[in-house]
Amino acid sequence: MNDLHAKLTRSFETVFENLDPAEIPGATTMTLAGWDSLNHVNLLTVICEDFGVELDYEAFAEATSYAAIAELLQAQFAHE
Repeated sequence: MNDLHAKLTRSFETVFENLDPAEIPGATTMTLAGWDSLNHVNLLTVICEDFGVELDYEAFAEATSYAAIAELLQAQFAHE
């Protein structure tokens, strides 16, 4: 799972370029000022490209934290 977290962290760094990497694991839509609806869609796009997966938009829309997105990806890979 460390690979998943390393790759997910890089995805966050792509979308949120000025975010300190140490802040990424605790990032949520409530704590990260730049995490608006547009960047949420950007993040979905980057994650799908980086991981080579298609994620359900509705499920992803409800994933409003790094931890929730990591859980969503773990569930995706468990079903493959």
